[in-house]
Formats: sequence, C-alpha cells, structure tokens
Amino acid sequence: MDRWPAPARAAASWATRIDMLAALGPRTAAEHRRQVHERARLGAERAGRVYERIWGDAAAELGAEVSERGAGSLVLSLNGRTARVERQVTEIDDERAVERSRDRAAVQARLRKLGLPVPPYVEFAPTAPRPALAFLAAGGPCVVKPGSGTGARYGVTCGVRSRRDLVRASLEAARHAGRLLLERQAPGAMYRILVLDDEVVATVRRDPPHLIGDGSSSVADLVLAENRRRLAAGGYAGLSALRIDLDLLFTLRASRRLLRTIVPAGERITVKTSSSDAGAADNEPEDAVGDELAAEAVAAASAAGLRLAGVDVVTPDPGRGVAAAGGALVEVNATPGLHHHYLVRDSARTQRVAVTLLRHLLD
Repeated sequence: MDRWPAPARAAASWATRIDMLAALGPRTAAEHRRQVHERARLGAERAGRVYERIWGDAAAELGAEVSERGAGSLVLSLNGRTARVERQVTEIDDERAVERSRDRAAVQARLRKLGLPVPPYVEFAPTAPRPALAFLAAGGPCVVKPGSGTGARYGVTCGVRSRRDLVRASLEAARHAGRLLLERQAPGAMYRILVLDDEVVATVRRDPPHLIGDGSSSVADLVLAENRRRLAAGGYAGLSALRIDLDLLFTLRASRRLLRTIVPAGERITVKTSSSDAGAADNEPEDAVGDELAAEAVAAASAAGLRLAGVDVVTPDPGRGVAAAGGALVEVNATPGLHHHYLVRDSARTQRVAVTLLRHLLD
C-alpha cells in the first residue's frame, strides 16, 4: 500500500473528535478546548516566570547579577563574564548543533551505529505507510512520533496496536512533520538524564500523568479539574495542560476505561502513556542511576553532537545498563527543559541544575 485510502483518512480524522464528543458531550469538550487554549495563551508568560525564578535563584547562589532583556531573555554576569539565557535555552550549544540534533531519524541511526540500545523503528512518510504497516504486523504496542522538530511534546502517540490506530496516530503526527517514526514501545519507566560535557548532572523519573478518583467524577471531569489546578498554580504544578488526545484515549482503552468512566474514591489511574504532559506530582528525582546507564546517556549526547542534552531512557531498572535491563534510549533532546528537575513531587528534593549550568557558563 503506497498511501492511506481516502475513506480511511477521512474516517480516522474524525474518529478522535467523535470519541471526545461521545464521551464528554459538546459542553465539556468545549470547556476542555477552552482550558487548553488558555494554557497555550498564558503558557509563555507562566513558563517565563518559572524560569526567571530558576535562573534568579542560581544567580543568587553564585553571587551573579541578573539583568532582563525582555521576552524571557536574561543576562547573567559575574566577574566580568556574561551569559545570556532564555528559559531553558543557553549558549552552551550553537544553533547548528541544536538544529541537527532535531532530526530524530538521523540521531537514532547514529545511536544504532554505535551499538547503543535504541528501540526497533522504521521511518515512513504519511502518504506511504507500507513500511509502517509491515513493522506493526510484527507486533505491538508501538509509538508514532514526528521524525523531527517538536521535542517529545506534540504528535506523539503510544499504545498503537492496530491499523486503525496507526492511521489515526500518523495523521496526528503528520501535522508536525513530513517524515514519521514508528517505534516499538519499550517497557519500564521514563528517565530524563541531563548530560553536560560528558558528565551526568541529574536524573529525574518522569511518570505518566495520573489522577486520583473521588467516587463521583468521570475521567473527563478529573482531567478538567487537574487542568484548573495547574492553571491556578501559575506553572508550578506543571507547565502544560493535560491534553485529551490519542495517547490519552489509547491509554484509557488499555485499562478498559472511557472518558466517561467514574473513578472510585482514592483510586489512582494513569491517564497517558507519554510523560510529555506530566506535572510536578509525576516527577521524582532519581539517585540510583548505575554507571553503565550513565555512560550510555553520555555516549548518546555525544552521538547527537550536543554538549548539553536531556537523554530520555525507558527502562525497568536504572541501576543497570539499558540493554541489560531490557529498555531503550528513546530520545536525545537539545535545550532540555530544566523545569523537570525543579517541579517535582517533593520540593525538598529539587535538583538545582541551573546552578551547575550557570557556573559552567560563567567560568
């Protein structure tokens, strides 16, 4: 098959909307869209405030001066040295290195060539799904993601098991890139390992978003309530809203739930497989990273051509090497989000990674 048949494309493009409307009802669906749009509108401002505090606290610890250039850009000075930062973006890697690292397929190929444990994958075009269909037939679940660009935030769908799933997930990912990746979904928890110049700075376990039932609210109600909580917290409960997307719908399906399912009081449910929408309550600093895993993360950052990188690893046991534990290196992120190390479940365990980066910038 060289392209999706038109009827399949049309059916898939409407399937998620129909699922949402059937489960939420038009009024609740509209409320969810309003929340997500509000979060997008206010997101830059709130993220800016969170990062101003992160860098401001780091500067105070080192005795550096802070001046503001506007639009979230800060200039930090110490002993005649200056550094400019803009939220998580620093001057550690140049723009060309960052841009090259955003080609997921190329980075995955380099990791594989070095013998690093990446998940089995196939690259394909949305209009030429034959390789993806053959790959999926060999067994799932799989993950569909854009082949470049978006970080891990947009267009990523886990739990793809059928041809219909693949059509829907591919159409979603194709909104963000012209080439797509289909990966075998690795077992285990997601760990973000922050690497700077061949050293591991910090690691945080990023669990998928979860909600706690109250005995009377549906999953959809709990999602809306969580988004209201995050919006009210000004970014400190999480910088992103929980999106009702394919990843959420497929995750609920795996546990035989729907958006309209009433969750028993006190029951904790996982509502997404991807950790991209994780909030502070889902992040846990990790101290038990073994030497072999640390070395693999450093090698992955180097293979991507980055001095500073957030290496995402899915593994059942961070104390062992990825291959030995049966996990996989799934992403190497340029300009990694530092907030993941600050917005954690137990604020006493905050990993002050900006201090390390600022010291490096101003030395």
